[in-house]
Amino acid sequence: MATTASPSLEAAAAAYETEVRSSAERNAIEALAVRSLFRAHGFTYIDDSDGSPGVEKLDNDALKEAIFEIAPDHRVSTKNDRSSEPIHRHVLTSEILKGHPIPPPHGDSDKWDGLGALERAAWKKAEGHIWKLIDDKFGGTLQRWTRERLDDDLVLVKADDYLFVTDEPKYVEHEIWRRFTDKAELQWIAAAEQMAMFGKQLPALKPRARPALKKATNQGADKAMAALTLRAEENGEEE
Repeated sequence: MATTASPSLEAAAAAYETEVRSSAERNAIEALAVRSLFRAHGFTYIDDSDGSPGVEKLDNDALKEAIFEIAPDHRVSTKNDRSSEPIHRHVLTSEILKGHPIPPPHGDSDKWDGLGALERAAWKKAEGHIWKLIDDKFGGTLQRWTRERLDDDLVLVKADDYLFVTDEPKYVEHEIWRRFTDKAELQWIAAAEQMAMFGKQLPALKPRARPALKKATNQGADKAMAALTLRAEENGEEE
């Protein structure tokens, strides 16, 4: 049996459709503006591997090369260096997309405010894309380039909104290692909270929660230590 939509439902559906179309249109306009910005600075190329006329693509490799050219100039070796040498992500982008205003406090507020809303939105998305390309995990492209092209002892560090290179172990431990251990701790805390809530719902679970969590954390720690030992053996190191 067919149902007839009420006028209020039809109006709500029409409003939703308009909202979706408007959002899609805004996203498309911003995406084109972002591409135009990268194109103007030479960070696009034509992929004609599938035949003529080809498709324009964003040159992420060229962007990574641009980042790599800048990062080594911001080397941290001392405590004083740590507060003065790292480059802020907005300044990094300004050196890649040269001449484009950036927001305060690192840029001129009058020039930034003088941009149109679309220009500001495009720059913010472009800046976010550039920052996302930086992966300081051991296997990340820029990390690999740092040790292979510059120095075996040099490490690229992405710390909050700043980027720098260092050969000081304490900064690698604090900024990279701790990121992974903090994430693991948060996962265990989340697990404990879930156990507590289910224990409240089912009281019979309460006495099982602590042993289960302790067993899981011990197993996790044992597996992590085993992985560390294995890597050390593969590298020919002694514990």
